[in-house]
This record gives sequence, structure tokens and C-alpha cells, in this order.
Amino acid sequence: MSDTLRRLGRIRAFTLVELLVVIAIIGTLVALLLPAVQSAREAARRTQCGNNLKQLALAMQSHHTSEGRFPAGANTDNTLSWNAYLLPFIEQMPLYRKCQEYGTFSKGSCFTTGTNPPNEGTHKANLIALNRVAEFLCPSGGRELATHGSSTPTNPTRNTLTSHYYGLMGPTGTNTATGAVYRSAKITDALAHGGFSLEGILRVNRPCDAASVRDGLSNTLLLGEISDGDGANWMRGIGIECTNCDPIDGSGCPMGVSSAKNVVAEINAPYIRSGPDARFNNYSFSSSHAGGGAMFVRADGSAVFLSETLSLDTFKRLASRAGREQADAQ
Repeated sequence: MSDTLRRLGRIRAFTLVELLVVIAIIGTLVALLLPAVQSAREAARRTQCGNNLKQLALAMQSHHTSEGRFPAGANTDNTLSWNAYLLPFIEQMPLYRKCQEYGTFSKGSCFTTGTNPPNEGTHKANLIALNRVAEFLCPSGGRELATHGSSTPTNPTRNTLTSHYYGLMGPTGTNTATGAVYRSAKITDALAHGGFSLEGILRVNRPCDAASVRDGLSNTLLLGEISDGDGANWMRGIGIECTNCDPIDGSGCPMGVSSAKNVVAEINAPYIRSGPDARFNNYSFSSSHAGGGAMFVRADGSAVFLSETLSLDTFKRLASRAGREQADAQ
């Protein structure tokens, strides 16, 4: 027994230096693994973002099958967005029926008129957007709550939700393939929100069908990301700031389009949010994804990550549905 005790007594414990070395090794391993874990999580979020866009594109195609055309990007008769018209096709029929019950589609507005409670919206258009629709939100996106005055009910405990996905109204400027100027709405005040292009698929008041996408569904972008939204909720399509305007080309009327945007700048380009150069309709498409770019979906339903290094000319070509200047979104 005494020999055994003597042998046990000779067992050496860890020294302080050895413990510190082990801790340092563990810390190094954690430091090496953490970026890999974060990268894997971001890859999963980007994949989910692409899946959201694919689901919305499939819903667009289902709408086309049902109605013979894609929905308009925004509608001046009820100020609603394309999002509202996709509800039946993304398993949100209860919300769609609420819109029907309230008369939102026929008389809705995201703005207060008459005796309606402030900012509730005519026929409860804003109140529908109190509901969170996961397909409208990127997992890597920023702000989810709407902040624009047209989209926020008076009661501060009721927060409407924004959307991180926006339609492409089309490019503005010059078509480098033909030398022609891209068609856009004529507005009296050139500083009023930036007008809106008539060259894309999701235009204001002008639903189009697949046959009118002459550049090809696989060559034309339908939806893209704006990482933190533009402050409006997902029901709001357009704000009309006067009544004596042409509902087709916007002549004489400043219009702020929320649910779709013009393509006028590169992906992830800084947006000027105030002052004389601010253009509400010209928010840059952007994302919070790693890798410097943003997710988009083509009209054929295929998602694609476009780099912020993509040339503006190529980006505009992809945003045009019938400009005879096809480009490949790889």
C-alpha cells in the first residue's frame, strides 16, 4: 500500500504555463473557426434570400397564368404595390381576403383621406401591412419596420413591415445598343422623386405579359434587393402628390414609387437621401450580403447574385425588357 501511495504522489499536475498554452491553443482554434461559422451562416442567409426571390417569381408566373399578365409594379388607382396582388400565390390567402373584405383593391389607399384615422389608410391598406410576410424580407436585410409617414399608423405600438424586394421599373438614360433614350414618365418637376421608367417589367399602371418581354425572360431582371427598404410598408405602391395628372405617363404629377425602382446607378451605390439631388424612385439596389453585390431574380424564375462591380450599362440592359440590348446575368 505504501508503494502505491508513493507512486501516486509522484503523479505530476499541470503547471500554470501548460494551462495557459492549452487555453491559447483553444482560443486560436475558436478564432479560426468563428469566421468559417459566420461565413456558413451568411451563405445560408443568401441562399434563403435567393429562395425568397424564386418564390416571388413563381408567384408572379402564377399570377400571369391566372390573369394573363404580370401585376403592375404599382397602381395609382389604389396606391397598392405588386406585393398585394401576389398574396394568394404565396399562401397568404387570409390576408388577400381581408383586402377584399375591406375593399382595399377597389378603393384602397395608403394615405389618409376624409374621415379616416390619421395614417391608417383608406380601407385599411396600411393595416394589412401590420402582418409580417417572410417572403418579403431578406434574412440579411437591415430594417424591417416601415418608417415612412405614408406607411406608419398613428398608434406607435402598431408597426407595419417593409419589404426588402423591389420591382425593376427599368433603366433611364441612353440605350447604348440603339442610341435611343430609354422611355420614362414625363413629370413637370424634374426633381420630384425622379419620375419612372417605362422600360422594365414592373412598371406603374402598365401590367405586361410575357410576350412583351422581347429581350427574353431569362435575360430580363424582375425583382431585386434593397437591403433596408425605403421606409414604406409592403402594401404601399405609389404616392400621388396631386390630382391633375395623367395616370399612364405621370404627366404633371410628382409620384413617389415605393414598390419598384428605376435603374440609374450601380449596385450598392450610395443613395442621396436628402437635398435637391434626392430621388425617392432612384434608390440603389443593394444588399447586406458578403461579397459585394445583391440578389436578383429573372423573369423566368432563376435567381442570380450580381456583383457591385457589374457595369452600369450591363445592369441597365438587364433591367430593360425590350430594348434590343440583351445581356447575360451571370
